[in-house]
Amino acid sequence: MLCKCKDKDNFLNIKQKIIFCFIFSVFLAFFAQSQTSQQLEYVAKYRYLAIQHQREFGIPASITLAQALLESASGGSKLAREGNNHFGVKCHRSFQGDSVYIGSTCYRRYTDVEQSYLDHSRFLQGKRYTELFQLDITDYRAWAHGIKRCGYATDPAYASKLIAMIEMCHLSELDHSAVQDEIIAAELAKQPQNSANVAANGKKRRNLPDVMHNVHRKWGLHCVRVVAGDTWEGLAKEFNVKSSKLLGFNDVKGKNPEPPRPGMMVYLEKKNPEATEGHEVYTFKEGDTMWTVAQTFGIRLDDLMKLNNLKKGSGDPAPGDRIILRN
Repeated sequence: MLCKCKDKDNFLNIKQKIIFCFIFSVFLAFFAQSQTSQQLEYVAKYRYLAIQHQREFGIPASITLAQALLESASGGSKLAREGNNHFGVKCHRSFQGDSVYIGSTCYRRYTDVEQSYLDHSRFLQGKRYTELFQLDITDYRAWAHGIKRCGYATDPAYASKLIAMIEMCHLSELDHSAVQDEIIAAELAKQPQNSANVAANGKKRRNLPDVMHNVHRKWGLHCVRVVAGDTWEGLAKEFNVKSSKLLGFNDVKGKNPEPPRPGMMVYLEKKNPEATEGHEVYTFKEGDTMWTVAQTFGIRLDDLMKLNNLKKGSGDPAPGDRIILRN
């Protein structure tokens, strides 16, 4: 009789455990589904902004979104809600803007989320992260490990978490030009004429261009590759820089310069005084000019001429001649 009671008690215990496990698994599934839904909603809301920043600053959209998702808990963290800070960027010594404290830690406070994204992109432009811009823009794994290695976060699993987030939400697709073009076209189609730079609150956005080009990092410089139909004026407008400055960055002179040729690199900042290490000399080929060599290696034309003791109007070296690219 006692044995039967014990068997009955054991049976009830097992049954209760099964029911508890079932309820718990349902809860976990619901919670996971809810979390995934929040993440997808966040991506849909901010992917256009992340794509614009990839094309303007050269940071993969997948990395930007994965960091924002992690750092802001899909926009639901206290820091995101109270400070519009989606990247966990701290105040640091040089910061003079508004701040918000979470516990005893000072974080930057922004007037809107767009400012947070802009500050994040500028933050990654710092010297600490220079090595990232030598990576392929579609290699999200290398970027994730690089960001961790450069010291963005102390969490030893930070790179793995970024990669897992990117793969779970299929964010790597957003790093590719064809997908970006479709998203940009769809976004612009939803907006009234000339309102692409107006935020939801009616304020004028920072002048983010409706860009068509991916920003590359070559020779330590930001640049874009020219496509058919590009003009100097169009590129200057796209990247919010004066035409005269853009022409100066690329050693282009004259009132009516020829349009940039498809395939060439156009630099968005002042070029280097000499070639990077490992490119000391160059052998001239048929069709080369000092200007094309300067563009190829990201060197200022005047500096290249001085390195080779050439004066203006002296003509270009002949094919087969060797010129100095670096002291």
